[in-house]
Amino acid sequence: MIRPAIRLRRRRRDDSGTVLIIALIVVTTVALVTGALLSHSGAAMSATVALQGVADRSYAADAAAQVAINDLRLGGKAPGITAPDPDGDGPAERSDWVYTDAGDGAGCFGLDGSAARDVLRLDGVASDAGSAARVECTKVAGTGLYGSGGGVEQNAQNTFPRALTAFGGDISYDGGGLLQIRGGMKASSAITVKKYRQTVLYWPWILQSFSPATLATSRAGEPVRRCTGDSFTTPVTCPLSDGGGAGAPVVADALTDLTARPLRDPSSVTASGGVCAFEPGYYDNATTLSNKVNSCSTSWFKPGLYYFDFQNELSEALGNGLMGGDNVWRITGNRTVIGGTRPPGNPTAIPGACVSPLSDHTAAGVRFVFGGNSRMQADVPVSASTWIRYNETPKVELCGSYSATEPPVVVQQQTNGAAAPTTATTPTSVTAPPTTVSGTGSTPAFANATQAALDPGNTAAGAATWTSTAVGQKAALALSGFGPSTAPPAGSVLRKATLSLALTAPSTGVKVTPSAGGTTGTTATLTGSGDVDVTSLLAAAVHDGTLAAAGPSAALAFTATAVGQKVTVDSASLRLDYYAPNVHAGSLPVGGDPLLKVYYPWISGYPGNWPRFVVNGAIYARNGDVSLEFGLTLGTAYFGPMVSMRGGVAARSIDLIGGQWGRYGYPLASIPDLGVGVGNLSTVVDLKVYVCAEAASCASGGRHALTVRVKITDPAYGDDELPEAGNRRIQVLSWAEQ
Repeated sequence: MIRPAIRLRRRRRDDSGTVLIIALIVVTTVALVTGALLSHSGAAMSATVALQGVADRSYAADAAAQVAINDLRLGGKAPGITAPDPDGDGPAERSDWVYTDAGDGAGCFGLDGSAARDVLRLDGVASDAGSAARVECTKVAGTGLYGSGGGVEQNAQNTFPRALTAFGGDISYDGGGLLQIRGGMKASSAITVKKYRQTVLYWPWILQSFSPATLATSRAGEPVRRCTGDSFTTPVTCPLSDGGGAGAPVVADALTDLTARPLRDPSSVTASGGVCAFEPGYYDNATTLSNKVNSCSTSWFKPGLYYFDFQNELSEALGNGLMGGDNVWRITGNRTVIGGTRPPGNPTAIPGACVSPLSDHTAAGVRFVFGGNSRMQADVPVSASTWIRYNETPKVELCGSYSATEPPVVVQQQTNGAAAPTTATTPTSVTAPPTTVSGTGSTPAFANATQAALDPGNTAAGAATWTSTAVGQKAALALSGFGPSTAPPAGSVLRKATLSLALTAPSTGVKVTPSAGGTTGTTATLTGSGDVDVTSLLAAAVHDGTLAAAGPSAALAFTATAVGQKVTVDSASLRLDYYAPNVHAGSLPVGGDPLLKVYYPWISGYPGNWPRFVVNGAIYARNGDVSLEFGLTLGTAYFGPMVSMRGGVAARSIDLIGGQWGRYGYPLASIPDLGVGVGNLSTVVDLKVYVCAEAASCASGGRHALTVRVKITDPAYGDDELPEAGNRRIQVLSWAEQ
């Protein structure tokens, strides 16, 4: 029993299986290491292939972005770019075209047929890998030719929904050539187009356009819509009303009363340094305003609110001698009118003579509010001998105030208020007795010559009496202080002023002067009770607010021709019937004079002295019309009057007469693009680059490989100048690989 156990122990101590175990361990280890090495090598090779693909895509994306940026710089001079020709002027203009979102229907890369081209396809952009790329271009909101100045925000609150809005009538274009409107248009009635034809005043021939009239409208990021009329007599009705934006704009009245609106007398303005400066306030005399403005080489209307409620027609109808003419403020002749804050150096070149709310968020401008049937007109005077006086070309630039919450309204017709007075309107009436009565100078003396005796309201005081005791004796009674306790406010228009005397006497001379001690006045002769009309005598004092409490004076004089002649003066009073100044709702008859008329007809002015009328802000006239005439293109001939409404026009109806004209970026009517701008010389775009690896083309799909933001800046645009293809500053604002 002992030996088997011993044998078993001996077998366990034997090394005969160790080599096999070691061999198995070595084989396993080598296999594991070799596998790991082989796996690492495969991963490295895969990574190398993947990185090579990334590099290829990156190179392709970079190359595509560089090509797109160069095309933006070169514009119409870039290979493969089809540029628009909005004016029909031919290849020269097409080669100079660049993208500024100018409302010409083109995209970042010109045209694709007639559609805007905002996608650039680059087949074989990376030839070694056989890749293709696609660049999609999007303009950054608020930038471009119709973008605002740096930091100026344009939003739905402070921008009209469209460039032209007709509340109750037509938008009509009577012209030749292309007329561009930037920002859309809408008419409650119709939009019509026909060719210009007119018998020239004083000349026995007809002026007409040789080119069809084309009205074009566009919005940011939308194609241009056009309508052409080729008839002189039958207008074409155009389907150009757009539904973009909100409904018709609504602008709240800036005035509810005339508190803090002092009456201004334009005739008191004097020139300083060649400039006549006008203050905000209430202006009621169109003739005086016109005469003063047209006598100054430069008129500057300081920032603030101006209320124009002219009373010339009322005064003329009343015949009070206060004012004459009609209710039209006329700017005519070779004059410059500027409204708003002036830039440093006080330039007078237009555009640029005032700080625009479209370029500066600190702009403080003017607001011209028109009440009643008051209106404004800028025109080139007509001469029987030369038709147009070439050297008499008005230049006007008005700038509004910037606000983030309301449009920068520059010209506005008052919507609410009292009806403007007419000769049929019941006036306000005040009556005043004299406050001072004196019989000094009478021989014998006047009896009972007291204020109480002559007060119509005091019947118990008796009358002032005088009886002659000899031939040649004189009776004199001086009355003064007829000023009413509540005097008519400054700006009142006197309908009638009457001195009423209740007396019994032989022929008595009466002389009324505007103030005590005056020498010039109205005289009359009375033989009994009667009235003396002193309207023309007192109209100016009532209007100017100078009818003081001392009031006018009246002197009664009588010379006795017999003994015992008697004079009895029972009462005396002055009655004033007048129309006090007020805020009057604007209202002009349909088919009558427009609220704003700009008349810069064909061949008015000459190079270097073209007429100008630029409004950097909005125009709003719910019960008035706007008429703009701005020169005419005859074939390829160009005449340069410039009219530009840069914040939109909303009026009852809008008449446009003329042809293509003006400075780049200043169409007849426009609204700024929404967004925060960087100035209208700069256009910012986002370029998204897609790469289609190992593909012949990349019309769609692909991998988004790169996003680039680019700012393109042009030199300043001068008169009749366009941006220059190739001469554009390129700034890459960001370059982000995806």
